[in-house]
Amino acid sequence: MDWKLAGLFTLAHTDGMDASTSAAGRGGAEAVWVPTALLPRFGATWTAADDTHISVVHTIGNTSVEVHYTLRPDGHIHSLVFDRWGDPVLR
Repeated sequence: MDWKLAGLFTLAHTDGMDASTSAAGRGGAEAVWVPTALLPRFGATWTAADDTHISVVHTIGNTSVEVHYTLRPDGHIHSLVFDRWGDPVLR
């Protein structure tokens, strides 16, 4: 995984299992942009703690991802939380 400035200059690079797992977590959270990816027929399992707190567990590649959503009273997403993995120190 490379982080680039303006797509031209590499600022940081990482690889390995931690980078892959972290990318899967981010992909799981960004699945909200493709809502059909979060349908139960594609393996997503939804739970609700109450009217404003819901969670989904689904798989990205070989990684299980759990995302917790807080909803506004109108049903829109207020915030979401998911686990990230890896060593945050840039090398």
